[in-house]
Amino acid sequence: VQQVVSEEAARYDLTQVVGKKNEIIAAVRADVVPFFEKRGIRVSAVGILGGFQFENAEIQKAIDDAVKASQMRVVAEAERDAQA
Repeated sequence: VQQVVSEEAARYDLTQVVGKKNEIIAAVRADVVPFFEKRGIRVSAVGILGGFQFENAEIQKAIDDAVKASQMRVVAEAERDAQA
């Protein structure tokens, strides 16, 4: 699973990885489900628990800051729309 996640994530720019979570999980599912089915094991769910964590603290902080800024923008737009 880690290998498929790593290979899929490598297809995207770092700033795109979080937004491509569904595509990454689909690729993992496409690889993992048949692998285990051949061995008599039925996989009923594949997902990422807790999202992505980057080992480099500076990269993780930059991503966290970008997500916070994005959420603040959504809130500001909603408040603006509510006032209108």
